[in-house]
Amino acid sequence: MAKEQKSAQAKSATNFLNKEIDGLEGWLEESGMGDHPMMIKIMARIAELGGESEAIMPGDPAGAMTPADARLQISDIRNNPSHPFNNESDPAHRDAVKKVQELYKFANPK
Repeated sequence: MAKEQKSAQAKSATNFLNKEIDGLEGWLEESGMGDHPMMIKIMARIAELGGESEAIMPGDPAGAMTPADARLQISDIRNNPSHPFNNESDPAHRDAVKKVQELYKFANPK
């Protein structure tokens, strides 16, 4: 299962980076590097370093969240009074705060 998860993270990172680095996905396929275990580890780690994988990469590995998507999610969360982020007594509050912090990091890259 861990191998499948790493592969999914690697694919998500590749799809995301391919939008920024034109031709990356084609090069990975043509060179055979896309299936190399070290490249899978590298790309999975890139996905992890970008923040929580779920915060950056939606469940569909074919697409990646943009900074604009992250800002929209932040707005939706902050404007929803029933969201755990806005209720300190909610048991999920701490996790919601962490997610919003990660969204802010992604929404405002340096």
